Amino acid sequence: ARGQGVEDVSEFRWSPPLSSVACEDMIGIEVMLAVNNLLYAALNNPKYHHKQLLKEMVDDGWIGRNAGRGFYT
Repeated sequence: ARGQGVEDVSEFRWSPPLSSVACEDMIGIEVMLAVNNLLYAALNNPKYHHKQLLKEMVDDGWIGRNAGRGFYT
């Protein structure tokens, strides 16, 4: 029965994936900024250095869906 459930889920038609910006809005812009900062500190890779726009948005309280203010809200 468990295998059948996996097959049923795999056949489910998902909607198109969210863009990275939509994901940030849904997860929380402050969370994404914190994750980027942690990755940058751990890996010292400029790819993970915080983006100025995210920092400004968080500083201004624009943290995404939960606050009602973000990229799409």
